[in-house]
Amino acid sequence: MKAWAAKYKDAGLVVIGVHAPEFGFEKDDANVREAVSSLKVSYPVPIDSNHSIWRAFGNEYWPTGLRHHAATMCDRLRLT
Repeated sequence: MKAWAAKYKDAGLVVIGVHAPEFGFEKDDANVREAVSSLKVSYPVPIDSNHSIWRAFGNEYWPTGLRHHAATMCDRLRLT
């Protein structure tokens, strides 16, 4: 994802990582911020604690494949 974000930024690609926590400690903002920082993730990573984004994309397991989301996003989003 980092490579795509860097490579296609100028073409208008916006990468957003979504963290859907499974365990209580994964819902802690400080823990997520620390992980995002240590992994040097530069794009936004919202915490989807109630799994509303998870359900909107029809996720059923961790990790969810990138191809699935890319295809789903193409179907749901219109570039303006």
